Amino acid sequence: MERSNTERVDDGQSPSGASVPQSKKSKSSKVLSAIKRFWYIIVIVIVIVVGVIVWRTNVTNQDNAWARATAFYQKADYDNAAKELAGLPMPSDAVRLKVYAQTMLAKRDVEKALPAYEKLYTATKEPSYKVILGNIYNEQKNYDKAASTYKEVIADNPGYTQAYVNLAILYKLQNKISEAMAIADSAVKSNPNNVTLLELKVSILMEDKTTDDYKTAVKDLAAINPQDPLLDSLK
Repeated sequence: MERSNTERVDDGQSPSGASVPQSKKSKSSKVLSAIKRFWYIIVIVIVIVVGVIVWRTNVTNQDNAWARATAFYQKADYDNAAKELAGLPMPSDAVRLKVYAQTMLAKRDVEKALPAYEKLYTATKEPSYKVILGNIYNEQKNYDKAASTYKEVIADNPGYTQAYVNLAILYKLQNKISEAMAIADSAVKSNPNNVTLLELKVSILMEDKTTDDYKTAVKDLAAINPQDPLLDSLK
């Protein structure tokens, strides 16, 4: 018997007449199944991606803060430099360490300046940074540590004038005149034509201007620098 023209044939077509491929349904089902099966891997990947984005954002923000802090530091605007550095970790890079250490010292935050200078000296072996460490110890009234630090600088750098000066002055302020003179004599012996060290000897001995040591120190200074301002002040 022939079917009527109005009878619908079940041929797998949608009501609109368009066919729905079975392969497409199968693929969608497989994707959903895979998602359900490996959901934890997907979550891990998402967490990693978000973590990388957050990390990169933090690095960018820190780099921007360092750029601003360095700009303020170069203008000797330590107040604003310190504000930019607030909350940032102590750096390892020597250039940034210098900005960090000197800014903290300028703000008299020695608790942060001290470890920064220790790290900076370790990285660079620059004697001026170790002298600053001695100065910080001195400021903290840790006089023995300050003295030993200056001595270490002198041992490693016999020509570094400031270490001799700071150590001799430290002893003089402690009324250890003989120790101060020993340092001054050693300094002049290592650097016989250094005006600053000859001035140091005169300044240590000037409390008693009748001694032969004082007269000799003045004579030695005059021989090297006849127009020295210290000599004029003694007249």
